[in-house]
Amino acid sequence: MPTLIFSVLSVLLIYLIVKKQFNTKIAFIASLLFAFSPFHIAFTRSGFLHGALIFYCLLATFLVIKAIDEKKNLFIYLAAFVCLTNAWTTDFRGLIPLIALLPYLYFRKIKKEQLKNFFFAALIVLGLFSIYLLIPLVFFNNPKFLNSFISMFLYALPGHGAVMGGSGISIIGSTKTMLNYLVMTPFAGLIFIPVLFGFFYSIKKMKKPEYALWLFWFLLIIIFYIHGKPYVQRQVVIVPAFAVLASIGIMHSLDLFIKKKGIIFPLLIASTLSWVVFMIARFPLTYASEYKAMSQSYGLSLLFGLLSKYYIGIIAVIFLTVFIFNIYFKRIKTTKQKSILSIIVIIYLLLNVCVASALVIGGFGIYKRPDEVKVIADYIKDNLKNEKYACVAGVHDKSFIFYTQRVCACWRFINTTWIEHQVETNNLKYFVLNTYLYDGYTPGFGRIDQSGKVDNTTCIKGKTWHCNMPEKYNWLMKNTVDITYKTGLKPDNPYFRLYEYNK
Repeated sequence: MPTLIFSVLSVLLIYLIVKKQFNTKIAFIASLLFAFSPFHIAFTRSGFLHGALIFYCLLATFLVIKAIDEKKNLFIYLAAFVCLTNAWTTDFRGLIPLIALLPYLYFRKIKKEQLKNFFFAALIVLGLFSIYLLIPLVFFNNPKFLNSFISMFLYALPGHGAVMGGSGISIIGSTKTMLNYLVMTPFAGLIFIPVLFGFFYSIKKMKKPEYALWLFWFLLIIIFYIHGKPYVQRQVVIVPAFAVLASIGIMHSLDLFIKKKGIIFPLLIASTLSWVVFMIARFPLTYASEYKAMSQSYGLSLLFGLLSKYYIGIIAVIFLTVFIFNIYFKRIKTTKQKSILSIIVIIYLLLNVCVASALVIGGFGIYKRPDEVKVIADYIKDNLKNEKYACVAGVHDKSFIFYTQRVCACWRFINTTWIEHQVETNNLKYFVLNTYLYDGYTPGFGRIDQSGKVDNTTCIKGKTWHCNMPEKYNWLMKNTVDITYKTGLKPDNPYFRLYEYNK
């Protein structure tokens, strides 16, 4: 519920900020594109911190803009308090986009008096946060809290791979990954081409503070991809810039077209349709595992096959059709033109809504856990008695917590000593292994295949996510029985295995 509240309020903040900066039309399109961004839906549908990160970012931005527009310094200190709240309750990813406020303030050319208030507000925040950090060290001689802060701070920055054991990813590798997520994926919705149009137009208008804000907010995405993972989650705090730049691109090209000053709007339509065709055509190569699952449908397999074979010709036809229509379009009355253009924009927005909804409801990629999660969770819930912990699981521990309404421990953060203590005190009896994510790895446990064989190698430094823990496997095999069949799932199902402690 808190995540849901944060995400809904973030949509409202986008609307208020953009309306204040531009106009109602751009604000409406931006808020709608943001609300139905697959990224936004995916990471605010459950108990993730991303909803709070985006909300705090947007609220601080809104307060700063309001302080300058209305010349009320109180809003500066409120914005500083929001930043402090974010630092206390989430992590520093929610503060990085606020760097974009620096060029915004520069181009607004605010008075020195107000600049002093920004400086004092920053000092107050740093002072309070420093006290918060030092209390355990000074009064309890406990440095763990300070060390944890340093780790979280680094986690929010490009070099957090060093904290997580070293990723070894090159700049070229990071760039390739970023391009895949931004260009060759539906995860961002159907807004890539409008974002490009808005981006280049904002460069042209960069000296205007409202354009500078969203331009630099978008450019900060580079920080998240220079040896900084996980890529998808980190990209969420940039989504507001995606939506605003796309709405700028749409409305600017539309205005120019209405004023008969160019063909930029037909070009936007043709480019967007061509990009969608190219993305689908290349999908089997870009996302092989997802394609394998989707191609089981004859219709989708046929579509992928046709587009992969003839996408160049299809793109040529799209451009030709759009430009022929453009010639005809110029001959009709202006009032009728505006009606047709409005319908085109509405269709585009509805397509984004449909794509985002289909990705989430259809369980594409990161957007939905398999239904088998609930099957196992229902069995666990129905058979729990007074156990404190519902289960031990891998990356699905949060899903099991949601369905069972009891804590599910994560394999990554426990050891056999902890397990033995919990089972001996009747706090735990169920253990879940996933066999389909990460090439069969259960993070924090190891790799188990369908035949039951485990990659029994020891942990390798820098591989903590797919770390093999032979002692956990050996304990599991000696002290539990496989009861997957009791859940209604076949023992050889490609998703999960459920084990029960055998006293």
